[in-house]
Amino acid sequence: MHLLAMPGAARICSPHRALCVSPAQSRWGLSRGLGSGSTRMRHASRPLVVGKCALRAQVLVRGSDRPRFVRAPRATNDSGDLDLDLDSLTPDIDGDLKSLQEEAGAVFSEENPTLPLTFGNDAEAIDAMQKAMTVVDRSHWGRIRVSEADRIDFLQNQTTADFKSLKAGQGTDTVFSTPQGRALDLATALVNENSVMLIVSPTEKDGLIAKMNKFIFMADRVKVDDVSERTCMFSLLGPDSYATLSRLQAGAVLDATPASHAVLNFMGSPLMVVVGGGLPMISYTLIIDEAAAPDLWTLLLENGAVPGGEQAWEQARVLSGRPAAGKELTKEFNVLEAGLYQAASLNKGCYLGQEALAKVYIKAAVKQQLWGVELEGEVSAGMELTDGAGKRCGVVTSYTPTPSLGSGHFALAYVRCRKDGKQVRVEASQVTASNGIKGIVTQIPFPTRDFAAASKPKQKEEEQASEDAADDKEAKKAADAERKAKKMAEMQARLDAYMAAQAEAKGE
Repeated sequence: MHLLAMPGAARICSPHRALCVSPAQSRWGLSRGLGSGSTRMRHASRPLVVGKCALRAQVLVRGSDRPRFVRAPRATNDSGDLDLDLDSLTPDIDGDLKSLQEEAGAVFSEENPTLPLTFGNDAEAIDAMQKAMTVVDRSHWGRIRVSEADRIDFLQNQTTADFKSLKAGQGTDTVFSTPQGRALDLATALVNENSVMLIVSPTEKDGLIAKMNKFIFMADRVKVDDVSERTCMFSLLGPDSYATLSRLQAGAVLDATPASHAVLNFMGSPLMVVVGGGLPMISYTLIIDEAAAPDLWTLLLENGAVPGGEQAWEQARVLSGRPAAGKELTKEFNVLEAGLYQAASLNKGCYLGQEALAKVYIKAAVKQQLWGVELEGEVSAGMELTDGAGKRCGVVTSYTPTPSLGSGHFALAYVRCRKDGKQVRVEASQVTASNGIKGIVTQIPFPTRDFAAASKPKQKEEEQASEDAADDKEAKKAADAERKAKKMAEMQARLDAYMAAQAEAKGE
């Protein structure tokens, strides 16, 4: 068993050392551990991309003066699978990536010694997300593989998105919700030929796996696996991310719709490139075999990426308005209040929370929405917000200092958007936190406020059509009345003119 053979006499070269391995060595054989000087044994694996899909595979090789992606030859095995064979990826853990990050100035979490909290450059990393390119190590996020024949039907019933409308190579955001429609976690689902990979929040992985296993019955052909430890995951964020991956010839996937993805061959290891890096900006997610992660990390830094830690990610998350599990996504707030319309469908059929969400939407009963708040000072999650009249109007869910942006303080909060049965304007309203800090409610880019046409419930569409028809009827009736009134006025004017002429004739 092997990876795709390399073309001709081509050699795979490290992007940061003058070390090459031959085509024979590249087949999960012995290779020098790049960056550490250690020798590691790579494990056997079946071909990652085979059959009619082989031409979509790409491999990194050294060109005249820089690495690039080029097409790999057709594999000999004809299984027709474009799936990422995560079951066979069991590389040794040798700490190479952490060493490289330490050299770049990383400070690691005490709770998770492999999670970079900061590289001492948070402001630079945030700035690069807007103007250049930042790479963030999100390997601590959960990656769950759902496989076997009933996987699509299973996820269709367990989460909010319409999986039956997706093909291999496509993906979607989706929400795990309670029967009451409360949001537990926002996941990104990547549909492959033989499985679906779910990218989930670090704190929710174990609970979601247990939740899914609870709903797998005897006759269900579904398997749920935690593959988080077998791979690393980076987010490449910022306008230069597209140009960088294009320059490396990563392929047509770069121009595809969000959550679209392709499996490439990088340094003899599978690399999944996903459109979207978790935040609403030009960005990509890169998922790779742990053994090859140090090489990919180095390549990205050599191409201009600024390393960013968890603190920079959290600041960017709050500024963009992406709801987080345990903060904006809890059993206190539903999917629509969190602004996750783009991750849900109300006409795909039944799923956990569908009935409750449909009822809220059809009755226009969303009482609060997730908004940003620009503040004059520091606040903390859980603080209540009051309006100009001193009445409670919301609650803070996340806060981040922003020393280089605007007022220097920013928060996410659920703000009441309905009063006395009617929608009220929220944007630009003034609020006061329970510690006396004042703020202004402002738009945030991540949430959406309505469903796409294909995801709206049919009952709502029928009601809207009926309302439109009634409006048209009333408008026509009003127009007819206006025409009649105008005609009557014209007739009255002519009559008055005639009577005036007659009176004048008699007077003569």
